[in-house]
Amino acid sequence: MTQVMIPSKEHQVQLIRDVPDEVSSMNLYRDRLRLQQIHIVHLEFRITHPAPGIPEKLIHEMFYHSQGASREGLGLYMCQKLVKIMNGTVQYVREAEKSSFIILIEFPLALRTDC
Repeated sequence: MTQVMIPSKEHQVQLIRDVPDEVSSMNLYRDRLRLQQIHIVHLEFRITHPAPGIPEKLIHEMFYHSQGASREGLGLYMCQKLVKIMNGTVQYVREAEKSSFIILIEFPLALRTDC
């Protein structure tokens, strides 16, 4: 969050963080030795902007790599692939008033209680 706060303010982008207090104050570590304490963490990021949203051509370039892709399309494609490597998914949803990228990632994380 701290890495994107300043750039979002500079570009007048509203950033909304909806994290329960008990989660934001937890110390979380990966720990393969304590399998009985492993939890699955579900992260969802939404990037929303006003309609009409991103052009259809860019959305196509995000999911299907081609030689003639634009710089923006190639950047979106690479980001989508990185999310996929992290066992996540990216969706782009168009609605009447807004459009959104929805990024879902799930990964195992162990809670360490001896800190």
